[in-house]
Amino acid sequence: NDSSLPDTVADLVYTGALNNTEEAVYLFDKDCKLRDKVAAAPSWPAGENESKKPMERGNDLSWKTLGSSASLNGTSPVSSSSNTAFLSPTFLPILISEIQIEGQNSKDEFVELYNPNNQSVDLKGWSLKKKTSGGSDSNLVSAAEFTGTIAPYGYFLIVPSINDDGTLNYTGSVSPDLYYSGKTYSLAPDNAVFLYNPNQEEVDRVGFGQSPYAKGDPAANPLVGQSLSRKISNSVYQDTGNNEQDFQIQVGTPKAINSNTPPISGS
Repeated sequence: NDSSLPDTVADLVYTGALNNTEEAVYLFDKDCKLRDKVAAAPSWPAGENESKKPMERGNDLSWKTLGSSASLNGTSPVSSSSNTAFLSPTFLPILISEIQIEGQNSKDEFVELYNPNNQSVDLKGWSLKKKTSGGSDSNLVSAAEFTGTIAPYGYFLIVPSINDDGTLNYTGSVSPDLYYSGKTYSLAPDNAVFLYNPNQEEVDRVGFGQSPYAKGDPAANPLVGQSLSRKISNSVYQDTGNNEQDFQIQVGTPKAINSNTPPISGS
């Protein structure tokens, strides 16, 4: 209700309440893009529950404990000079450069990322997801499990998890950089693969087969032992915004430059 802050009229009143631990607040824009968040993991970064002192961002964007809940350093929360505008961090682009969905077994698959930038990119907090042709989406690698750094003009290889009995699903000779978050996670024909940065902004998307979620038109479904490889144009990976135009079927080249030879027949 609007009695939480005496002498201060709320702009909007929400329902429910925030917990003191294991809680989070997310701010999204009108396009559902995440613009900011603060989490109690397990506790809030500032504030005091017993004395009812709130927390507020300073000019350096760090959270600070301030005065009582009725007064922030003696000022209204609306007029507090320390409560300045801020922007979410920005992240460099990363490309999905190659996908294999089946090899020596049904889960002998991989997703390869490529860094087209002249500096390394920390992938902590990124996420990789898939969506079926019917619209069901799920994680391949969750934001909480995504770790690693991709070097300038380098590759990053993501493969299925190792089975409980120790057997491998991915059988390639090139060592992976990261495994899927769950042991049952896998790709299939007519899927789409999505890459998100820590702001939960879509960075790249590749749909194939009959997927309605491709960027532009879908690329072809790769057959067993084949990969969907991003084309090279003028010595750089092509990105026209159309999966059908940007990808072709080739023999897989994980963590190596894609072949620029004519595509395998039928692709």
